[in-house]
Amino acid sequence: MFRGLLFGEIGNKLIEIFAQSDPNIDAVSQRLVVTGEWSRNDFASVSSTLKHYDFKVDPETIDFREVRSLLEGHKGLLLRPLETRVDHWLIYVEHLKRNYPYLFSLAVRTNPFDSEASPVVS
Repeated sequence: MFRGLLFGEIGNKLIEIFAQSDPNIDAVSQRLVVTGEWSRNDFASVSSTLKHYDFKVDPETIDFREVRSLLEGHKGLLLRPLETRVDHWLIYVEHLKRNYPYLFSLAVRTNPFDSEASPVVS
């Protein structure tokens, strides 16, 4: 639910801003025009393409005042996950443990409640 709210309220605009600053975005933008006729295979195919696409952002072309205004205007939305009960985060980590061991390992190493957490595997 939060993901949908995030994209609906702020994420799509941020993607638009940063995509416009990618000098090579035309290489993938046509493939990203999602229609109602898309099948699971279409999503998988484009997802595969994106995994190999090297996004580049030219910071000289970004209006950071617009980005700041957008972020400040949605401060409540962005802070809401921090205000929710910690058990939502715990449920998420448990889901990773059961289904995505690599991501679980990363979540453990970047645990926001562990002051000594580090993504570096030692």
